[in-house]
Amino acid sequence: MNELLEDNDKSGSIFTDLRLDARDTECRRSQRYFQFSFSGLKVRLDSFAETDEHYLASCMDLTLSDMFLVEAISGDSPVKLLGEWVNEEQPRDTNDGLMMMKMVSMHSDEMFSSDGELMGNECRATLEFLPIRFFMHQVALRFVRSFFRYENENAVKEGGESYPAPPEVFFPVFKVKPFDIKVDYKPKHVDTSALKDGSLVELLNVLPLEDMILRLSEVELRNITGWGSIISELACNWLQDVSSTQMHKFLTRTTPLHPFATVGDGMKQFLMIPLEEYKHKGSVKKGLRKGTKKLASVLAYETLSVGAKLTGFAAKSLGRRNRRNLTKVDNLSSQRQRSLPLPRSMGEVSDHAIESLTRGLKEANAKMIIIPYREYQQSGAGGAMKSVVRGLPVAVCAPLSGAAEAVSYGLYGVRNQLRPDLREEEEASKRLHDR
Repeated sequence: MNELLEDNDKSGSIFTDLRLDARDTECRRSQRYFQFSFSGLKVRLDSFAETDEHYLASCMDLTLSDMFLVEAISGDSPVKLLGEWVNEEQPRDTNDGLMMMKMVSMHSDEMFSSDGELMGNECRATLEFLPIRFFMHQVALRFVRSFFRYENENAVKEGGESYPAPPEVFFPVFKVKPFDIKVDYKPKHVDTSALKDGSLVELLNVLPLEDMILRLSEVELRNITGWGSIISELACNWLQDVSSTQMHKFLTRTTPLHPFATVGDGMKQFLMIPLEEYKHKGSVKKGLRKGTKKLASVLAYETLSVGAKLTGFAAKSLGRRNRRNLTKVDNLSSQRQRSLPLPRSMGEVSDHAIESLTRGLKEANAKMIIIPYREYQQSGAGGAMKSVVRGLPVAVCAPLSGAAEAVSYGLYGVRNQLRPDLREEEEASKRLHDR
């Protein structure tokens, strides 16, 4: 050690001889991460002494009040990938947790299995979930798949000395009660070669999915060993059930067909509500009013949503064209002003709408008057004319972009005021902190 500390040449040669892998030389990007957060964890564990009178080992009651998973892989800002789905149709009891599990453990009859391995306890478990909301991006899913594949490859390559694994839990019965999930999926790239080879999974990457509600049925597994096997069996059971009973939702909830599917659901309620009213009370007047009100609300909401999305898309397209001709400072300020939350009502629309229109007019004024005037002072009439020609696209697109953004923001305000329940659901789904 003293020789290493005193002899700088030797120590330098030692480190220069080391060959670092390319992965080791790259710095970690701290802005790209997954974050799992939870709160309200309650655990009650009752342990029992081992006697000849019974085989009972423990009883556990676990409740997790809230949890969510955030990813910053797909974009610059964090996205709530997984969390509770808050909706009025499935109200939450104050004593319920987002995840609840009850498990009873019993000592096994045999200490060792037939192949000589140590036997674990036998556990009977019941698992419940509240409705869950997913916002999935193809980039984040690919990152997760690549990450775990890389870890598994390293584990296989390293090998080394093997240690006896702890005994795995044996589940005579593992039950998961049914629950709903609401999914948004945003693809980025379609592997056309895999699609030509018959990979049906790539069809999911053709169009985005919006507000797809899936019902995960009740699953009861028997005689399963280990938590890993439990997770695999649950995934297989749910995939088989969804593919056989709810596959049509992957088509009807794509972005182009989503408004029509939602209006179709409204038409279904328009017909079913009076029918249910007639079965129970023998009259259809009240049910017809409810059904008509429901259908009108759905039609108005979807019309405003489609209009807001189309004008918002137009504003972004025109804005991208403008930013190519703006200075760096103007570009950053323009992006910063557009990153605002959606309005909760019409009362929050006016300020941002006026700001959008003003910004568009300022950009056009700068390109058509201010900059040509400066060019005229420096280069004369020829330079001023060239500046006017270069600034003409911005002079046309900037006011149109500001007007489209103002209209989009106004339509979102009307929509959210019309359906405050859906607005609250959307806000809760994207909230990154506890209520």
